[in-house]
Amino acid sequence: MALVKGVDVGGYVEIPRSIRFMNPVQFMQGSGFLPRRSRVYFVDGLNGSDSYDGTAASKPFATIGKARTVMNARIDWAATPWANGDFMIIAPGEYAENLTSLPYGCTMIGVGHDVRDGQNGVKIKPATGHPFTGSSVINSAFYNICFESADESEAFDANVVNDCHFENCMFTGAAETTTCTEAFEVSDCVKTTFKSCWFCNAAYGMRFEYADAGDSISYVLIDDCVITGVGTCGIYTSANLVGPHSLITRTHIGGGGQTLTHGVSDTSHIFEMDWSCIEASTAVGSALRGVNGSYGNGTLLT
Repeated sequence: MALVKGVDVGGYVEIPRSIRFMNPVQFMQGSGFLPRRSRVYFVDGLNGSDSYDGTAASKPFATIGKARTVMNARIDWAATPWANGDFMIIAPGEYAENLTSLPYGCTMIGVGHDVRDGQNGVKIKPATGHPFTGSSVINSAFYNICFESADESEAFDANVVNDCHFENCMFTGAAETTTCTEAFEVSDCVKTTFKSCWFCNAAYGMRFEYADAGDSISYVLIDDCVITGVGTCGIYTSANLVGPHSLITRTHIGGGGQTLTHGVSDTSHIFEMDWSCIEASTAVGSALRGVNGSYGNGTLLT
């Protein structure tokens, strides 16, 4: 691995498209990289305290909820842009919180990769109820975070999720005890990406449910994801949703040890599916908008 270091670099540096920046923490801490209005907040459930200001790794908040409150209080909704581009860096551990809102216009990063157990990763798992249920999640990104329900409550339940990015995140019921109703449920979701995420141990993996007039599932990308350990439906869209331009690609949908009734039931014909596979009693219950190079129970879908 090469390292470019110094005050000046003569000419230009060409970065191949194949290079992926896997550590946004290092990137954002570079001199002058963050916008002047942006701040970095730290959370550590083991060593933190909500009486700290959370702006230094040596004085982190103890809870995600405290960091969220501080970050959202900084927003000036009358400004353009209103988002500050703040970062929340979360230390590994299990956070027993029932979150009812998340930071707007920011990035939440869980340190570590072990999102299932939370030993070298971040897991949000309350004693009872939802890890997150709220009205809206807007203009935010989430990396390396597990939302795990302790009972039958949805792992992630929002009315609106717009302009967001989820990468290497997990939405799950508690595998050791019970299955939750939905791993991820939303009524209105626009320009949102799910990249390399897991949806598991639930009746529904991803449920897009119409609530009221104007609900749209559009410009949604589900890429390189796994939906497993689900029983009723892998990806479900209810009727009356508005939904052009959404895509499922390179994604596996299966029961994972239990019988999956429907792999995809796309009642509103929202999604096109490319290069994916389904293992279920009925691969596609209601027709997708289109399908290319994808298989259902070993048979090419058309």
